[in-house]
Amino acid sequence: GAVYQGTVENGIVRGEGTFSFANGDVYSGEVEDGTMHGKRKYIYRDKRVYDGEFVLGMKEGNGVFKYSDSSQYTGTFRDDQFHGDGEYLFADGSKYIGEFRNGSFNGQGQLEYSDGSLYKGAFKNDLPHGVGVFSSSDGSVYEGEFDKGRRNGVGKLTLANGAVYEGSFEDDELISTQ
Repeated sequence: GAVYQGTVENGIVRGEGTFSFANGDVYSGEVEDGTMHGKRKYIYRDKRVYDGEFVLGMKEGNGVFKYSDSSQYTGTFRDDQFHGDGEYLFADGSKYIGEFRNGSFNGQGQLEYSDGSLYKGAFKNDLPHGVGVFSSSDGSVYEGEFDKGRRNGVGKLTLANGAVYEGSFEDDELISTQ
């Protein structure tokens, strides 16, 4: 069970309060009819922290979710998941800015890798998928189609030395030229 400290009106938990859960999690903020509701903070026992909006006990609206490894998501939530526009900072310094659906990179976005590489384009389930541009830290640039994170379909690869390869790619390899 949970221990509650805060406002109780006519026997109903409502207003400002703190829930301390048996598993070690702590919620501090607004409560509506005994449920987390409004803008406040939820601290997980493993040191993750959510600071943002709740609707009927679920993360909903704008918020910040910080992980114990220093990764962090800032953006919108729906049904307890990253959903809508947001920014995800990875512990290694990589950064994704763009659209999220159901907790994953889905839609248009850009991913800046810690080595200086950059992908701009379509994502599906956290991977480049669809049309995009990948600029590698080695100076090469691929413009074209991606499938599950790999160059697949029609594309153009320009190497750092200026050599250009256009054609069809499969599993990151050029299989035919135009």
